[in-house]
Amino acid sequence: MNEQIIYFFRKKPYFFYSFFPVFGALYSFVLAILFLKWSPFKTDIFIVLFFLSALWFAAFYLSYAKTLPAYKFEREKEKFTLLEARVISDFSLSDRENIFKKIEAVRVFVRKIFSDQSLVSVKILSLINKTLFLYIENLSIIKSLNAGLSAVTGETKKEQIVKKAQAYESANVMLLEYLDSYISELAANNRNDKETASVRNELERMLVLLKNINKK
Repeated sequence: MNEQIIYFFRKKPYFFYSFFPVFGALYSFVLAILFLKWSPFKTDIFIVLFFLSALWFAAFYLSYAKTLPAYKFEREKEKFTLLEARVISDFSLSDRENIFKKIEAVRVFVRKIFSDQSLVSVKILSLINKTLFLYIENLSIIKSLNAGLSAVTGETKKEQIVKKAQAYESANVMLLEYLDSYISELAANNRNDKETASVRNELERMLVLLKNINKK
């Protein structure tokens, strides 16, 4: 939630900058209640400030609610781009590596089956980002373990480090297998049997109609 609000402020900076005078007005209002003696003039001023702040919050809520689906999708795309750049730069992986092939396959199926900004599409993209993030974290741990392996003396300690590295490698293999499962499931939902049957029936009826016309 906080992340989405921050992204909203990034996309609409005028809401971000206008928040500070609104916050200042509300803070002054609270201080005035606690410490100032009220007069009709001060009351009028703070009533105006209060309603202006209320208008700001109403405008913020309406704009935030209206743009939330689109901005959720855009934020997940941005996160994927950042994660992709990190894994390529930090671990010298190509964007044609196995995990990216699988992720791209998932994204192709999602675009074909669902609207880009649908709830399902956003959730799947979010899950892809979590998968990629965990994959990167595992790679980072493996890299650290391999670096420590050369500095450790003693076969027992080396074997322990190797086993830990293998465990994280197995975890990454499992993540790739989960992506395979997603691809398989999405591919199974990518059928258009009903549409094909409907078109076939229409063509058959049209063929019968044409035959009847030719007979006349």
